[in-house]
Amino acid sequence: MPPPGRTRDPRSCSSNFRDNRALARQGFAPLGKVIEAMDTVERFYGSYGDMAPTGISPDATQIEQQGKEYLGNHFPRLDYIRKATVQ
Repeated sequence: MPPPGRTRDPRSCSSNFRDNRALARQGFAPLGKVIEAMDTVERFYGSYGDMAPTGISPDATQIEQQGKEYLGNHFPRLDYIRKATVQ
C-alpha cells in the first residue's frame, strides 16, 4: 500500500514478486502474503507495468471520474481480485 500523502489511489494495490526493500524505505507497507495458489497470481496480466511515466498503468483520476468504463475501454486485460481472505 502507498505511504500516507502519496497521490496513488488508496484502493489500489500491486504485486511484488520479490523482497523489495527500496519500496519499504519509501514508506510502502506490505498488504499481505500469498500463502497458496501462487500460480494464480503468476497468471495476472503484467504488461501494463508501473504508473506513468515508467509504465502505462491506469490513471487514478480517470478511474475516479469514469470507473469501470475507463478501465474496460483502456485496460481490457486488467485483472480483478473479487474475493480475498484475511487470516
